[in-house]
Amino acid sequence: MDTFIPVIRKILVIGIWIYVGYQMLPAARSTDRNGFLWYFIGLFSFYIPFALIGFVPPVLMLIAMKNGVAIPSAVFNTVGVGAFSLGVTAGFACLHRARSAALAPPRS
Repeated sequence: MDTFIPVIRKILVIGIWIYVGYQMLPAARSTDRNGFLWYFIGLFSFYIPFALIGFVPPVLMLIAMKNGVAIPSAVFNTVGVGAFSLGVTAGFACLHRARSAALAPPRS
């Protein structure tokens, strides 16, 4: 099972890239905007909140553990899974907002 974790992670990342393209490219093309630029806007709008919310709490707990603070593994796992779930949710919410911005008519 340990050998499949990197493969599963790569499949998830590629799946997110495809999903972002599926959401952003038609939205950008419907308003005659640059689809390539809006694809990257969609990627950043997903990954920045995901990274901030999903990875900062576990990293802070790892730093605390390195400095001698005892954190039970159950707490670490619960906070890690919760932060990851909230990060994914925030990423999809921001992606939806970026898609809405791509669908909006350009300002003149």
